Amino acid sequence: SYGLGGGEILDCNWLQIYENVMDPFHVAVLHSVFSGGQFSDALNLRPTVSWEDADAAVRSTQDRALPDGRLFRRVTEILLPNIRIVPSVAAGEPGEGFEPARHIGWILPIDDTHTRMYSLLRVPLRDGEPVMPPRARHGGKLWAEPSDEEHHRMPGDEEAIVSQRPIAIHADEHLASSDRGVILTRKMVARGIAAVREGLDPPGVLRDPSARVVTTHAGNAVLPARPHAVTHP
Repeated sequence: SYGLGGGEILDCNWLQIYENVMDPFHVAVLHSVFSGGQFSDALNLRPTVSWEDADAAVRSTQDRALPDGRLFRRVTEILLPNIRIVPSVAAGEPGEGFEPARHIGWILPIDDTHTRMYSLLRVPLRDGEPVMPPRARHGGKLWAEPSDEEHHRMPGDEEAIVSQRPIAIHADEHLASSDRGVILTRKMVARGIAAVREGLDPPGVLRDPSARVVTTHAGNAVLPARPHAVTHP
């Protein structure tokens, strides 16, 4: 469950965790404004976001203007049936560069109201031991260390996701333009369900042995500062 933003098992439906990846605005709100900055300073900045909808994937591109004028571009991605690719949440801190994502997770439902994530990480070795990337901090503590009162005061992903009920009731929601990624995710899952009902392969199933390499785009990058526009009289 590395990178799940909570305990090993979350007491909610798997879709609530899956679609959370396509809600990038919650990073600057939940993990910064509400909880005092649980990630790097660069991720505290509010982004400009766009989404792309592919046949078996949804990705978000988040642009943040850094204080030195450069552009911090962050891309997160989900793929059917249950894959999420989220780059480092510590981008910009010492030792944490801007690079392609090194962490892929499979969000696996245990049953309708319990979910666990299995992760594969590419990490460097130091003295023969793996060096794991930084994780979210709640007042300087890892998720399992704070008291219940501290979790209430500095909520993270688990508190926000599980508080939607074990199975969120979509009819009670009031989605806005910032939720476009969530909407695209639900539509993608619905297309997969519809295909299976018709006896077809859902999006993401590749049966051609020559086409079994899936290209992904998730990662953190810093782009040069954009030139200032010149206004002529």
